[in-house]
Amino acid sequence: MKIKHLIIENFRNYQYQQIDWDDQINIICGLNAQGKSNLLEAISYLSLATSFRGATSEKMLRYGCDCFFLEGKIIRQQLPPLTITAAWSNDKQRKWKINGVVQTKISSVVGLLHTVIFAPEDLLIIKGAPSLRRRFLDMQMSQLYPEYCSLLIRYNQILRQRNSCLKDFSYGNGNNETLAVWNQQLVDAGSQIIAQRQRFLSIIIPLATKYYEDLSGGEQLTVEYKSFLAQDINDKDIKLSFEQLLQRLLVIEKQRGVSLCGPHRDDIDFYINGEVARCYASQGQQRTLALSLKFAELELSYQQKGEYPVLLLDDVLSELDQRRQARLLQLLDNNIQTFITDTDISFDLRRGQRLIVNNGQLSQGRVNNE
Repeated sequence: MKIKHLIIENFRNYQYQQIDWDDQINIICGLNAQGKSNLLEAISYLSLATSFRGATSEKMLRYGCDCFFLEGKIIRQQLPPLTITAAWSNDKQRKWKINGVVQTKISSVVGLLHTVIFAPEDLLIIKGAPSLRRRFLDMQMSQLYPEYCSLLIRYNQILRQRNSCLKDFSYGNGNNETLAVWNQQLVDAGSQIIAQRQRFLSIIIPLATKYYEDLSGGEQLTVEYKSFLAQDINDKDIKLSFEQLLQRLLVIEKQRGVSLCGPHRDDIDFYINGEVARCYASQGQQRTLALSLKFAELELSYQQKGEYPVLLLDDVLSELDQRRQARLLQLLDNNIQTFITDTDISFDLRRGQRLIVNNGQLSQGRVNNE
């Protein structure tokens, strides 16, 4: 999968740009705060229908403008090419089109352009709050499995309705029959999410451990999914355990007015050489671990879809020693279209294209392929 052409209009600090991308390596250089990461954010927005930085659409709108517009032309190996367009206006209206056809569901957009993103914020996957690890897991799975994206959207809608129902009890006017309906829907959707997460991790974690060992020079990685339910139970038992736990928590949930169990409260633990990574790993180890997860997703996508996603590496080389940098660059396959941001204007991979960014303006130049 490649993105061949990108149009940006009134997005972040870009007024208007049209960019033709190299099929292999695109090095985006410039000083800090010039707009390097904004280019990656535009590409990922077409992929994820949201910002990988967690920013709202309003925050991505260029100052003083009414709307932003993005268009990407995508080439796929085994499927016809497609054009994805996204527009957002300050009346909070989002409009998506695929090959000119209006899309009414976000789940029909997410993952058509499959991207794998590494950014400085991804260190928080290792050391940050559990919600960030859940978000990482959900983003990766939504791109690979459109049905999971739809399921997750439905679960979050059910969760909001159930929480609203529970708040009524805390105010003294709850309805047990209504709550029972939301309980059943929460269990049905939530059990499927837990089961699918466990299956996904059972596939991707062996790939991540291999990449981590290669990048780190022999350190050992282990990963554990921390569910509110017992570990390693089958799909039927997940549903039963969920129902039983809801019954045990019923009184306290009514008192607090919030759902206290479900996949929205699960977590992932990472261990390096047996030590909890979020507590004991160095910055370099955390960065290497985050990169290993990204490369594992690349490989998994290739195994399942027959082509690699687009790889976005934002400020990837900082805080990696030379040995880890060299190992990382060796992993960049010629078949993976890669975007790298860096403050070093002279940074050169000897193939591809280099762009210099200066306050939302671009200049281009071919990189020596010899």
